[in-house]
Amino acid sequence: MGALIFSPGRGCPQEPRKGLTLLQAVGLTVSLQPNILMQREQVQNQAGVLQQNTGKFDLAVKGSVEKKVEKTPLTKDQQESYGNLITEYDQDTLTTTVGLEKQFRTGIKIGPNMKVYRSGSNLDNFFEFNTVPDNYSTFNFTLEVPLLKGFGQDVAGADEKAAGVNLEATRLDLTQTVSQSVLTTVQAYWSYLAAKKKLGIYRESEGSASQLVDNLQQLVAAKENPVTDLVQSQASLAEKTALRISAEQQLLEARKNLGLAMGLKSREVLALPLPKDSYPEPLSGMTETLEGEKDKYLQLAEKYRADLLALKEKEKAAQILLVAAQKNLKPQLNAVLGLGYGGLQESGNFRDYLNAVNHNTVGLNYSAALMFKYPLGNNTAEGVAGQKLAQRRQSHIQTVDLHRKIRANVLVTLEALKRYSAGLKKAREAVTLYRRGYTDENLRFRMGMSTIIDLITVQNRLSTAMVTEVDSQLDYANAVIKLRYETGTLIVKEKEQYRVEMKRLIAIPDANGAS
Repeated sequence: MGALIFSPGRGCPQEPRKGLTLLQAVGLTVSLQPNILMQREQVQNQAGVLQQNTGKFDLAVKGSVEKKVEKTPLTKDQQESYGNLITEYDQDTLTTTVGLEKQFRTGIKIGPNMKVYRSGSNLDNFFEFNTVPDNYSTFNFTLEVPLLKGFGQDVAGADEKAAGVNLEATRLDLTQTVSQSVLTTVQAYWSYLAAKKKLGIYRESEGSASQLVDNLQQLVAAKENPVTDLVQSQASLAEKTALRISAEQQLLEARKNLGLAMGLKSREVLALPLPKDSYPEPLSGMTETLEGEKDKYLQLAEKYRADLLALKEKEKAAQILLVAAQKNLKPQLNAVLGLGYGGLQESGNFRDYLNAVNHNTVGLNYSAALMFKYPLGNNTAEGVAGQKLAQRRQSHIQTVDLHRKIRANVLVTLEALKRYSAGLKKAREAVTLYRRGYTDENLRFRMGMSTIIDLITVQNRLSTAMVTEVDSQLDYANAVIKLRYETGTLIVKEKEQYRVEMKRLIAIPDANGAS
């Protein structure tokens, strides 16, 4: 059986020309379906959220250069002390700062920085005062450690960790969206095939009715049959023509539904070719196999259903944020430690500006501080903790609810497969018997041993039985694909691509694995 690999929104399988295969329909769906493309963008969005939260722990370089001139008027006494040569005090400073900032996932922050500044004034022009510009430097290394609130990876790294878990959940949501879209397309394809087959049945029935009218017209003209027989056959032909017209519209509706499920443009929907593949056939002994392996199919669903796995990931993320919120109920108590030294270079030369970093250094300077903060009432922290607890409970409820629905759906679908398989067998028996009955009734009518009403009745029953057979085929095919969907074994994810195998679309999954 065939298999194709598709990437959402990346390329498009070749459009079918001579009949549409099921794999082609699925391939176009994965490439074009808007729901899949939107969910793919949601994955990119969540990746951005993760990157944004990771950015809090990036090493940041900071720096500044500041030129500052301050002029201060001098008093008369001050002016006289300077020989009345200046009336104001002009201070000129140049400050350069370079530093680093880093927050760790433990909550600890470090911030080494170096500052160099030059201070000069208009007094430097007076030789008698013997002043020169001063070049100072300071180096400081600060360490801030949260002792209560904000301490530890469970708190400081919670947003990043939760964002990573949610990213995985979003990827699983994409897989589920692809699976849901493939399910919808396959079901629409089988309905399209059913509409095609039913139209063929009604056309065949109309043709038989038309042939009967032609034959009766000749027999009535030859006065071998009464006119009432011709009227009954004409009424039957009109009825079957109406059924054929209705079937043509149903085929058009089925084509539209499939085209929309595939994500085709409006002008492409009505140009969609007729389905090429056939319905899957039940395997012998399938009923006994399904009956004895219900638990295994339930285990498959728990292992592979992407939406269930996604909810479990979201529950993990909610738990991560809840733990952080609960730990942040504590007061904020931070220890801030500082170490550093200072340097000085007295020189009027600007090239000595940076020499202050390693000249006349003194130190070691140090500092230690404790910073405490605790809002009375602590409403913000308690509100956040309450919110995260509610979100965690909601996630758990959603997971449990989906789990019970999946189990129920799997069990019901297994029963449907058994019943539809048996129903299809009986529907085929009915068609075979009605075909034989119609042949016999047609012979009896020609021999004058039956009425036109009897013949038309058997003909109608044959058409109804043939339609029932198609419906039974449709029911069985839909049950197969539904079991694949419910157990999470419809598609295979390979990195950023999805592999779709024909056997996964038409055969029940192996209860001992995902194939």
